[in-house]
Amino acid sequence: MLFVNFKTYEKGSGTDAINLVAMLESVSKDTQIKIVACVQTSDIKEVSLSSALEIWAQHIDPVEFGSHTGSILAEAVYEDGAGGTLLNHSEKDLQTTMTLRLHTSVPKKRD
Repeated sequence: MLFVNFKTYEKGSGTDAINLVAMLESVSKDTQIKIVACVQTSDIKEVSLSSALEIWAQHIDPVEFGSHTGSILAEAVYEDGAGGTLLNHSEKDLQTTMTLRLHTSVPKKRD
């Protein structure tokens, strides 16, 4: 399994993200290696609708619905098509208690 983090690079954003995922999907089919694309939150829905690859969020916040301006809800990225999220990445370091809170807030897998 190979995880590709698009970070916030220009070539991994918007239309370019969709094109990059299409290339990764081709590589995955040719090599039979599972590839997971970790895209920006704003690209999750469009990318997940355009590809059979598993798409993950780069980050979610340990918050529930409510007054958390700028936070990223697990439920929102899940509804947009994300199958998972990166946790405690070196560029988004979280305390252990935050990571555990995130683990319990993630929605159950769709059937």
